[in-house]
Amino acid sequence: VWLLDPNLYATQTAPQGKPILDLRQETVYDLAIDPNGTRLALSTSEGRIILLNKAGGAQTLSSNSGDTTQVMFSPDGQNLFFAGADGQIQFRSLSSNDAGVLWQGESAINSITASKDNLLAIGLEERIILFDLTENTVAAELVSPGSNQFLLFDPSGSALVSSSPSGQTYIWHKKNGQFERAFEIGSGQVSSMALNASGDRLFIGETDQILIFDLLTGAEVNRLRQKGEVIALAPLPNSTTLLTASLRTLQFFDLSSIQDIGGQEIINSACSRLTQNFSAAEWTFFFEDEEYKSLCAALPVP
Repeated sequence: VWLLDPNLYATQTAPQGKPILDLRQETVYDLAIDPNGTRLALSTSEGRIILLNKAGGAQTLSSNSGDTTQVMFSPDGQNLFFAGADGQIQFRSLSSNDAGVLWQGESAINSITASKDNLLAIGLEERIILFDLTENTVAAELVSPGSNQFLLFDPSGSALVSSSPSGQTYIWHKKNGQFERAFEIGSGQVSSMALNASGDRLFIGETDQILIFDLLTGAEVNRLRQKGEVIALAPLPNSTTLLTASLRTLQFFDLSSIQDIGGQEIINSACSRLTQNFSAAEWTFFFEDEEYKSLCAALPVP
């Protein structure tokens, strides 16, 4: 872990001097930065949770969650949450000595995230628990197939995205105070997931590509090519830049230059590359029981 001066390192690609924390003998499982950018929390596969502050001080916290501990700061940055295989959500106040178990489940916790409205989403096998941090009580339980290893709230707290590595992704919209499943997205194996700064575009990282969806309509609007498994996606704050990582490569995409492609535009683009419409057999192969129709008006029907 390095403490960097942005003015000093503006033109350099590697930090100079010694890190404030060296964990090369351990495996870092998860990390989180508080909303104010003053603290960093990380968990290791050896079961340690380490809290660092900007001044370079480090504190090791106790946890019973084992070697797969998720860490997350509360929306106001005043509490640290951690959860893992023991099914517990533990909390530690960063302004007092308060600490304890917030919620106890019966199975391993795969992911956690929180909305600006202090609603904590807990990803479990086949379901998601919504926990009200203000009232300290379970607000709702959502049936969500898959392992739910990826969870994201949009900036307004009115939409939730859940996804599993198997490719099951769901968009939930808040209606009349309750979250309802609005869209199901089918994809390949999911490696990463992120929302842009405004929260209207969902990015899903797979092998060799990044899928882009409209969070309001659930429609796919574009794809970006990137070789290898896209293991991380990071839209830069207050920017239109998307940072992606795969293999040993970091790439920057200017989202302002990427135009949405609508359904009819995709059909027109596909038709420009064909010499005839699908035959009945080809249509059945691709679309199964859907009624046959001619997609390309200017091309012959075999």
